[in-house]
Amino acid sequence: MGNVSNEFAKPLGDVTVILLGTGRTDYLGRAKNYYRRKVPHLQVVTVEADAQGISSHVDARQVAQTQAWKRAIGDCLECIETPYVVLVPETDFLLVDSLGESVEFLHANPQYALCQGFSLGYRPLNASVGYHKLGNALEHGDEPATSLERIRRHTASRLQAWRAVVRVDALSTVVRDAPEDLALESWKSALSFGLLAEHPVAILPSTFVLIEQSSADDAEDGADTGLAPFIEALRKWDAQTWQFCQRLVDQQALGDFARSMAEPGEHPLLFTSNWTQAGQKPERVFEPRQFIDLPYYSASLFNTLTELEFLVHAQPAGVVQIGALEGCWVRQQALLEVHPNDTPGSLQYRYAEAFSLGLFNARVSERLMGVLEDEEDRPFKEQVGSWYQRLQVSDASNVERLLECTPSGRILQALEQATPQGLARERVLRHLDKNPAPVLNFLVIDLEEDDAALQRTFDSLLGSGLRTFKVVVLRAGDLPAITTIHDTVHFIRVAKGSLVARLNQVIGQLKSDWLMVLDVGDVLAPGGVLRLHVELSSASDYQAISANEIQRDQQGCLHSVVRPANNIELLRSRPDLMSRHWVLRRSAVQACGGFNEACQGAFEFDLLLRLIEQKGVSGFAHMDEYLVIAKQDDGAMAKDAYETLKRHLVVLGYRGQVNMLSGGGFHIDFRHSHTPMVSILLPAGSNCELLKSCLASITQRTRYQRYEIIVIGDSRTSETVREYLSRFEGASGRVKVLWSEQAHTRESLLSLASGTAQGEYLILLSDRSQIVTPAWIESLLNQAQRPEVGVVGCKMISEDNIISHAGFELNSSGRVLASWVGLARQALEPAVGVAIERGCHGVSSDCLMVRKSAFEQVQGLDTINDNQVAADIDFCLKVATLGLLTVWAPQAQVRNPGVEAGDLRGADMLFERWPGAFSTRAVVEGERGIDVSRAANGGQVSMLAWVDELGEVV
Repeated sequence: MGNVSNEFAKPLGDVTVILLGTGRTDYLGRAKNYYRRKVPHLQVVTVEADAQGISSHVDARQVAQTQAWKRAIGDCLECIETPYVVLVPETDFLLVDSLGESVEFLHANPQYALCQGFSLGYRPLNASVGYHKLGNALEHGDEPATSLERIRRHTASRLQAWRAVVRVDALSTVVRDAPEDLALESWKSALSFGLLAEHPVAILPSTFVLIEQSSADDAEDGADTGLAPFIEALRKWDAQTWQFCQRLVDQQALGDFARSMAEPGEHPLLFTSNWTQAGQKPERVFEPRQFIDLPYYSASLFNTLTELEFLVHAQPAGVVQIGALEGCWVRQQALLEVHPNDTPGSLQYRYAEAFSLGLFNARVSERLMGVLEDEEDRPFKEQVGSWYQRLQVSDASNVERLLECTPSGRILQALEQATPQGLARERVLRHLDKNPAPVLNFLVIDLEEDDAALQRTFDSLLGSGLRTFKVVVLRAGDLPAITTIHDTVHFIRVAKGSLVARLNQVIGQLKSDWLMVLDVGDVLAPGGVLRLHVELSSASDYQAISANEIQRDQQGCLHSVVRPANNIELLRSRPDLMSRHWVLRRSAVQACGGFNEACQGAFEFDLLLRLIEQKGVSGFAHMDEYLVIAKQDDGAMAKDAYETLKRHLVVLGYRGQVNMLSGGGFHIDFRHSHTPMVSILLPAGSNCELLKSCLASITQRTRYQRYEIIVIGDSRTSETVREYLSRFEGASGRVKVLWSEQAHTRESLLSLASGTAQGEYLILLSDRSQIVTPAWIESLLNQAQRPEVGVVGCKMISEDNIISHAGFELNSSGRVLASWVGLARQALEPAVGVAIERGCHGVSSDCLMVRKSAFEQVQGLDTINDNQVAADIDFCLKVATLGLLTVWAPQAQVRNPGVEAGDLRGADMLFERWPGAFSTRAVVEGERGIDVSRAANGGQVSMLAWVDELGEVV
């Protein structure tokens, strides 16, 4: 980028600001907007770079990025015509007054090569900025005369010399000579070391730069875990250039410097600046402890901060700030939506509420001005109008576009893509006119007398276009109207302690076939409601229907909950995600005796468990649509859910133990009394080292005692492997060796080995797998000994701790989907089922357990065109024909490179064999758990498949 000229203070004409960009357009655009108005000479250097800290290991990619930065900055310095230069990342802000003071100081004091002031940390959130102390005040004493003294002073003050205003030739030399085999942040610190080693530096008593602060978790993650490579680089550079760190005490000073630059340190919060009113200045709230020896306290600085805060709020950037604003933007978007029953008064009320949530959304200001028509509103309208003009002048960001890039925004897009629009919606409504759905009764619980929340629920129902529904509102306190059970909306007074009893009483009075319990403020998704009513017309065989949902946290952010169909494991383990908002047949609820009054906090979960106890899941159905946007469970149901789950296990005949998980939900140890023999079947393969590692991991890490290992080879087994296995032949240990003189497929070898297995349960294993968790066999048996389970798979992780296998799903599009592959090993929500047991269509025979009788009954695995994935899934589907489930158990973990992408292309062969098994419509994006199945052709869907299936409705 070329220089920008304007009328500026004279000292600023002698300095070039080099803005360091990393390709993040939100930060870079905001920074350029700021500096163009402040400095006459601005250069932008951009290199795509990952955020990195100093660490014990530096990979080739990090070094390559640092080298790119070194070249780019060096090239830029050669083109600069001003005598001084300053580097600043796109995330930070140089304070112009202090910048000018530094330039003037260098003009007047040629013996100094660089000059800087102090740093102040800032962390922007939603209409607030927290300011943090960075570094320490200078200790009293003489000006440091030597390189080591300068290094020690910067170590104590924690100032970063690479941020100073520097004479161009001095910085050019250090950039050229600094070691480059470092991560980026290490290299910047090396620049500081080189500058301090070569030149005197002046530190002025002023605040020089605002530095964005990461969250506490980010800072902890970025903390140094091993400074040896960085320290060694500095020592080598010193030995080759200056040789002032020869003594042990001097080397210690070098190490202290490196640590002070790398470690996040303590950054106390000084004050918080809150901007709550348009046209007013922000209010600053100071913490009890302040540091008056630092130059943070002056009217001129606070005026500068006010200007910067407006820019930062109007143009938000970065994960932390946008994450803090995400929930606010979602709530504002909902408040700006126009409903068919809106009046000017209701619009003004909602737009004013949206304005109070966040002042810096220009669209909200614009909408609010449009509904302030009364004379008494004129002063407020003028205030909002003036604020809106200020936002326009500052190039305020388009909030809608920023929201689209957030997880909540992507969920809203998925919701919109699943909603019939225009002609499609008309087709659905015509279909329902000719094929009326049975009446669905919504039971809305309002124990807080929240009129605004109740209106949101009503608006969503009215906006769907449906008329075949009724609403019963169970409300604490005074009722807004006198109604009867025959009215479309009926209000009933209820006391909090008698809610479930009152629900049961109401259910007995209803005439509808179906009911659904909602909390006040729950919003029905229009596409889901339409699809549900279409499906209810043909749902005569079902007792309970689940659907996907969206949950809203306390900040307003949205979380996708894509529920796998009829998944008992997930229902038991995560009732907070899986048990709410089911559509229930009224007669089925009554046949169970209604909701359990002793289970007030989890009465829906308790009912579903009792339905399972009576009839299994044969009467359960699932609809792959988002149906409800509801408030996230706050943990209130956990206690009652825990108690009813224990009751459920007793009814099923288990002496199981229920453990509450730290991430939410439960893990069930069924406490089976039987300790069966387990046979591990392991084809020998052709790689001796892999086989050795696999066997060693089994024998060294397995805690379970009753197992045997059967290694089987054939005529293709290499001599190296044969020689290695010969040591086990004839021995009396756990490892047995079988040989076949013929060549066999892997599937055939497993069948041959099963014939000699002593175990009641078989583990099919491959030499690519190495055991990670000592209790892996116990974890597999915990599920496999359930009478309804046939196959149990494990979690596979790669060498870099990434999930490489977590079960297979068969999509209705004819594809095989590998769930959650690529997520971190410890990933939890929002990927529902990534950290707890769940049912799935198939698992990998690189490590699975199967009951031996079931293995023999289906005659083992078939070979399908040398495609192991196809063979594995086919095997699991064959076992399913026996009425047995396939379960994935993440507590059992092995290290395995996982499924090759090409292996998933065996779907055509599977589809020919098992067309009915390809039933899952949802395609879940792993990182955020969002159903992206509608986002075909760049997010444009011409017609939803289920709408298209209705045909033309005349």
